[in-house]
Amino acid sequence: MTNMSNLDLGLNPKRVIDARHTDGPITLVKLNHEIKTASLEAVLSVLTTEPDAEANLRSFCKSTGNQYLECDHHDGYDIHWIKKTRDKIGCETCNNVRTVLGGVLAAGVLAYTAPLVIAGGEATIMTILFILSLCSLPPVAYDNFRLALRVGKQLARSPDDRF
Repeated sequence: MTNMSNLDLGLNPKRVIDARHTDGPITLVKLNHEIKTASLEAVLSVLTTEPDAEANLRSFCKSTGNQYLECDHHDGYDIHWIKKTRDKIGCETCNNVRTVLGGVLAAGVLAYTAPLVIAGGEATIMTILFILSLCSLPPVAYDNFRLALRVGKQLARSPDDRF
């Protein structure tokens, strides 16, 4: 039973996820599985009966970069319309934290092992750690530089348009 406004908006779901009579985590697991295999710009509909499903699905879409379109309320269940707008699902904040921690880890290992290797008295393991951290530094530095540019652009915007 599709609302007439959905037809007017062109909401024609490619996939229907029936999550009625399930609780929050199961709904999100089902959606995550379907959205990973859906094509970009695909519209998915999620059928739910739980009262806090809309808040959970909005939060999921915000954290994964997909678009929560709307919710249609029917007798006993709701239909949530979600559009896949990102090919890769992942929390942007989590990715940023991994980038920064990777940089800190590589720099820390390099700072610890460099004096030991240069002094020449340490075991082979320190030399291996030194070489690995030295090799990982360029990509980690590049990722951190890109992250700093993106944050700088966001901070340069007006306060109303940030984040």
